[in-house]
Amino acid sequence: MKSAMILAIAMAALPAAVSAAEDPGDAGSAPVVCFDCHGQDGASVQPDIPIIGGLSAFALEENLFAFRAGDRPCRPTRYRAGAPDRPATDMCQIAAALSDEEIVRTAAFFASRPFVPAEQHVDQDSADRGAAIHERDCHHCHGEGGSDPADHASILGRASG
Repeated sequence: MKSAMILAIAMAALPAAVSAAEDPGDAGSAPVVCFDCHGQDGASVQPDIPIIGGLSAFALEENLFAFRAGDRPCRPTRYRAGAPDRPATDMCQIAAALSDEEIVRTAAFFASRPFVPAEQHVDQDSADRGAAIHERDCHHCHGEGGSDPADHASILGRASG
């Protein structure tokens, strides 16, 4: 009887918990530490901090799990907002502190944000060489010239945005 009552209360609360976790407007959907480098919507303006807003949730999750497992290289960086005087960190340290649920929620949060392409100079000769390499080796996984932020294999090239 007591178990049935606990189950009924948990089931009644489930829709509110699910909608709160899925609400992209809920700043609690991503750890604040992410905003300290990537910005509130994942639109970093720092040249060494990737833009993650608008990328595929699948790609973001895969990267966070890879960082947590140490399967991706983790370059030290400094915080850019909040308290920038904190010691340098890296994505492996940050991802190590995230649970599976937090990784999924964080990926969904940033995927729901608009993609804002970085301002960048394009060397046309380099871009042409890269396009040839992409066509030869990369187009099977990275569609639209590698420039689609919603691509589950993630973005490779300059996004049209």
